Amino acid sequence: MWWLCIRFPSLMLDSIGIREVPNPVTIVERQTILQCNEAAFEQGILVGQTIATALSLYPELAIEQRQPKKELELLEVLALWAYRFSPTVSIDIPVGALHIEVRGSLRLLQGFNKLYRHLIEGIELRRIHYYSGVAYNPSAAYLLSFGQYLPAYFRLSSTQLDDNKIIGMMKNLPITFLLCEEEIKKTLQSMGVMQIEALFKLPEIALKKRFGKTFHQYIKFLKGTEIEHRMLFSPVKIFKKSLHFAGGLDNKQQLHQPIQSLLIELKNYLRLRQLINRELEWEFHYIDGKKGIFSVQSSHNFFQLLSLTELTLIKFEEFDMRANVETLTLICKKFEKSTTANNSLFEEKQDHFFLDDNDKNEEKFTLLMDKLSSRVDEKRYYRLGLNDDHLPEKSWEKVAYPEREEHNKSHQSPLLPRPLWLLSKPLEIQQHQKRLYWQGQLNLLQGPERIDSHWWKKHQVRDYYIAGHTNGSIIWVYKDKINDRWFLHGMFS
Repeated sequence: MWWLCIRFPSLMLDSIGIREVPNPVTIVERQTILQCNEAAFEQGILVGQTIATALSLYPELAIEQRQPKKELELLEVLALWAYRFSPTVSIDIPVGALHIEVRGSLRLLQGFNKLYRHLIEGIELRRIHYYSGVAYNPSAAYLLSFGQYLPAYFRLSSTQLDDNKIIGMMKNLPITFLLCEEEIKKTLQSMGVMQIEALFKLPEIALKKRFGKTFHQYIKFLKGTEIEHRMLFSPVKIFKKSLHFAGGLDNKQQLHQPIQSLLIELKNYLRLRQLINRELEWEFHYIDGKKGIFSVQSSHNFFQLLSLTELTLIKFEEFDMRANVETLTLICKKFEKSTTANNSLFEEKQDHFFLDDNDKNEEKFTLLMDKLSSRVDEKRYYRLGLNDDHLPEKSWEKVAYPEREEHNKSHQSPLLPRPLWLLSKPLEIQQHQKRLYWQGQLNLLQGPERIDSHWWKKHQVRDYYIAGHTNGSIIWVYKDKINDRWFLHGMFS
């Protein structure tokens, strides 16, 4: 197996978006500094210092409390991205890393170099600090992420890793990188064991007896003499992702790019699970702790990034942003199965690439209706649907949009032609010497079509004809067989 480890040494800073801010800032927990950005490091701030020590070095130091939930959210976003390259992904929360088994995907993705390049591109686009390593199991790959070589260095061939290089690289690393208790490291150092090479020379039976079964098994993982199992990541059923802004954003224009970034994350999630979203719920967490919410409805059959961005910004225009926004969150709970063709795994295509003309026209209509619904009360518009009745004036009904017609209705669209314009009340036609007149003479062209219905209520017997007017228009007329009278009922376009 080929396990690729992506380690995020600044996960605490990246999870709340403050690693690249110009002023010195630190992450603390229990009065101890856990991470600091480069500006703080230049002021002499170090991991492990107390807050009091750090403030004595730089009184204006910005201090942020650690937020484990946001760290987990970011790891899940990255795991979801990695999941498109391999179905075997594991999140390592304690050390802030992802472990990805890539051996099974090498042939499909045309080699390790191409897989690694596309995987890392997605991480770099999110401006997240990372290191990587590859080995025969997650524990060894994690240690190699502290080395000086890129993962490709440890390949023996396109299908095989070079175990000698992996072991050789690990032997040169200090034992401070080991994932074990600090007391074990201190004991090893007191024994003169400073590098992993010296540790590997110690008898395994002695290691087990002195340091316990868990540490002994860990050493066997590093040597590759025992199979290592990890709990695997599985995509969550509810999409919830956030972006955090140090100091907050104070105007709507600044939020346009973050909105699109979250929609891109949603696109990756939907593509992975072959779903279509039906509602976007946007949460704006203000710097004072309060929040605002608005939702966007979508009736698309295909995910369209530009359309959903446009719909969100239309709704956003009416939204009252009462204070600086510290966190922007997108939540999606309503999904449907997608029926679209699968995209290429890596190539980003235009939204309409796989749609035929009918699909494109349908999507244009749904976009129009979604825009309308974002501006107008849904009770003020409707669509026409079929009603199970033979009489033309009763064969349609108002249907709430976007409610879809039921496919199992017994009434089907008639095969015979029907006019687009049906009069709300039929107009009587005059008849003189077997000729029909309505604002001019009419000539019957096609018919009759007999409709005999409502015998249980008010019996209707009609013979419908398509007629031509002297002015060239085509109209729909019928003869009331019970009352022996003629009526105009509709006009063809």
